[in-house]
Amino acid sequence: MPDGNGPFPLIVFIHGGGFSGGDKTDITAPFSVSNSKSRGYAFASIQYTLMSGSQKGFPNAVEDALAAIRFLRAKAADYCINPDKIGVAGFSAGGYFVNMVAALSGASNHGFDLASLGNEGVSSKVQAAVGLSGLSDITQMDTWAPGGMMGQSHCQYNVNFFGFNPCTATGANAEIVARSNPMTWVTTQNCANLPPIRLEHSKADNITPWQGSEALINKYKQACPSVEAVGRYYDGGGHGSGYSDAATIYGFLDQYLK
Repeated sequence: MPDGNGPFPLIVFIHGGGFSGGDKTDITAPFSVSNSKSRGYAFASIQYTLMSGSQKGFPNAVEDALAAIRFLRAKAADYCINPDKIGVAGFSAGGYFVNMVAALSGASNHGFDLASLGNEGVSSKVQAAVGLSGLSDITQMDTWAPGGMMGQSHCQYNVNFFGFNPCTATGANAEIVARSNPMTWVTTQNCANLPPIRLEHSKADNITPWQGSEALINKYKQACPSVEAVGRYYDGGGHGSGYSDAATIYGFLDQYLK
């Protein structure tokens, strides 16, 4: 927490780890507790369900992220947080959840806010979003990056995330995959509550293809031109490097959370 009386705007950070690893202590620069505190932000890094064996990641992890935001908003008075100024940020797999949380903020009755996870009726909407090297349409990742990752195609890697191959899914499973795509939720009908979003991605990323970030930003610009959607795609760097400095990243959030 920053020094002072508050209430303070809050940044909720979501860690990376390929949907199967990582921990809330894994915070990607330029985000950090100290950077946030010095700029007047409360900072929370969250856990979510990891895929492991028979434990799939979707939709569980999305539901976890929304539940964490509801919890923090419900406890705003206790934690000296401004419940109307909550931003979300994340890296890699966490960047995917950023994209989903942001897109779902525009939708109503999307079905990911589970009463069983607590704080029913509390909003999970956010007011700004920053994603670093995230994902959008998982079914297109092998088209954008035919080399796959970790010795297998992106489609095969994500079998454990869904419990089935997302790229060959039909029927009810295809509907599940569509719900997992943040672009599904970015529509002209949902513009009013969509938060401003900034995505950064190296064109040299060999884990998550940068074209996914570009596609999502383009969908924002097409469907909701009144919502600020900034995409920075750069040469050099790689997965987890080359991002803008703290002044630039936090400066974007300052516009909407302060």
